[in-house]
Amino acid sequence: MTDTACRPSTRLAALTGYAFDELDRLRDARVADGADVIDFGVGDPTEPTPDVVVEAARAGLERHRRSGYPAYNGGPELRREVAAWFARRHGVDVDPDAGVTSTVGSKEAVFHAPFAFLDPGDLVLVPSPGYPPYSRGTRLAGGRVRTYAVSSEGDPLPDLDDLPAED
Repeated sequence: MTDTACRPSTRLAALTGYAFDELDRLRDARVADGADVIDFGVGDPTEPTPDVVVEAARAGLERHRRSGYPAYNGGPELRREVAAWFARRHGVDVDPDAGVTSTVGSKEAVFHAPFAFLDPGDLVLVPSPGYPPYSRGTRLAGGRVRTYAVSSEGDPLPDLDDLPAED
């Protein structure tokens, strides 16, 4: 095996460290030093799962214990309920078979979306500060990232006239 076979792609190697990993490292170091740390990192639950959720999960596991792997895009009942929620909440009609899928979490969906919608070199506007998968998924898909500042005051959407012209 050659050295080139063991190295990551240039796209993967170009990704910088993950912000939440760095926050975890800093938190762990402070806790090891005896500090009382309030963790504002990834939103891991710290409260016990409500009993009603535990019981529903248990019932679902019993009901489907021999059903094999779930549908890759989510079960039909889930997709119908998601489409109905969009209709109630946003007044949008979504085809549950063609317009709804499920993912492990928002990070997976946000990270993979650029692979579906970008061609190499396409430009994506990303808020800063923002969710790290916006820029990481864009870069790994071969897109270019242009950040724009957001703050707690004012409109979170970019003023397109204030953005510099493309390089």
